[in-house]
Amino acid sequence: MTREKGRIMRATLSLLVCLALVFGVVAPASAAGSCSAFRTWDVGSSLTSADLNSSFSTLVTCINDYGTGITSYTVGDMIYASGTTALSRLTAVAAGSYLRSGGVTTAPLWSTATLPNTAVVGDVLYASATNVYSNLADVAAGSYLRSGGVTTAPVWSTTTLPNSATTGDLLHASATNVYTNLAAVATGRVLTSAGASTAPAWSATPTLTGQVTLSSDGNNLLLQPTTATSFGSIRFINTGGTNYVGIDSSTGGNILLGSTAYAMVIRPAAVPLQIGRAGVEFNFDTTGSLQIAGTAARAGTAGTNRLDIFDGTAPTGTLANGISLYSTAGELKVMDAGGVASTLSPHDDENFWVFDSVDTTTGNRLHIEVEKLLRFVNDYFGLDFVKGYMARPKKP
Repeated sequence: MTREKGRIMRATLSLLVCLALVFGVVAPASAAGSCSAFRTWDVGSSLTSADLNSSFSTLVTCINDYGTGITSYTVGDMIYASGTTALSRLTAVAAGSYLRSGGVTTAPLWSTATLPNTAVVGDVLYASATNVYSNLADVAAGSYLRSGGVTTAPVWSTTTLPNSATTGDLLHASATNVYTNLAAVATGRVLTSAGASTAPAWSATPTLTGQVTLSSDGNNLLLQPTTATSFGSIRFINTGGTNYVGIDSSTGGNILLGSTAYAMVIRPAAVPLQIGRAGVEFNFDTTGSLQIAGTAARAGTAGTNRLDIFDGTAPTGTLANGISLYSTAGELKVMDAGGVASTLSPHDDENFWVFDSVDTTTGNRLHIEVEKLLRFVNDYFGLDFVKGYMARPKKP
């Protein structure tokens, strides 16, 4: 035997011995028979062809005596340790099953669930049927995985979402099936609709059209200032900014109607209730009385359910189909449609009753000292039609 062939034989024999040791086919040292004889072979000694043949024959015999004990196999079978000193055969199953651990000191087993054999970058593994996993192919960027429903495979959404966001962004549909971020803007802006099929936008000067309905479930709509010294208001102003209707909290919740000069102001917080401009108001007090252009009370008993008219600018000229009642110097005046004013509560400086009438269109005036005239006639003819006396208060 040449030196080169000897080396090859020794290497082959060494490989077989290693395999026998790895797979546990060599008997323990106490075993008798062929394996014991095999174990006495000296690896470091010189071998002849006869030695190699004898040793290989001994190894095969040892494997048969102390190996798996399995004499036949099926393609796909796997050998596993079924005990501390025994090997068994794990039969192959349907394609796609994977070998999984059965637990510590428990035999491995083929999975019931099957896995796909290939995959492409972006594929997502999902259960396409009971115990069957499949690949869900990737789609365009931005789609999100959504549920298809119970017992239904998931699907990629048709709608796409943005990949990033900044604090304050609002998500909105910028096109069909495309969501986009609407960036936040300066404080105080309002999100407004730009119309159907148009993206919304932030507005510093929003406009409101149509009817706004607030529920009457006890909730409140509050416009609250940021500081205790500032006031809030609701005002509906025309384009020029001179006419409006509003509620102004700066004056106790007044309701403002008319121009910037407040053609009418309703002051519900005042006592009495005031309607009108400052100094020219209708005042409704708690006695059921109405005061016009003033709030002064009588020195004695004010009375109830009365009408008080305070001095103002006297009218002049004609008034179609109407009369005017007003106060001048504390006297009740009436002016007819023709512009003729008469005193209904006439008294002169001496507190005598007079008749006083002025035609404001011509300037003609008629003044009659009625009480003095009647007293003179009564006294001259010795009549008893005019009596003067002090009204005494009723006894309680």
